[in-house]
Amino acid sequence: MMCLGEPDAVAVDESWISYGSSYGYGGIALIMAAGGGAGGVAVWGMRYRRLIVPFDRQGFAVQPIFEAKNCTGGGFALGNAGGVSAPCLDIWGSDLPEKFGLPAVRP
Repeated sequence: MMCLGEPDAVAVDESWISYGSSYGYGGIALIMAAGGGAGGVAVWGMRYRRLIVPFDRQGFAVQPIFEAKNCTGGGFALGNAGGVSAPCLDIWGSDLPEKFGLPAVRP
């Protein structure tokens, strides 16, 4: 586990740690300009991966949980406003207490 580096999320009681990664693949962007204004839309593919390592009461790693999802992301811009779609897998671990019944994430 030392090769993995610092985890992205840790439980308050240190009963689990989580590592996450994401990368984009493929995509398309459409930019339009007219009358002094401009806007754009982009769509891309994203791959999210997450490794959750729970520990038993003695501090030994038990069965790890691996999740991976392919998603379509998107974003838009119109003048000074814009937005990006939310990821389909929370690689920062804030959903782990609810999803797997694990202790809360350390702030």
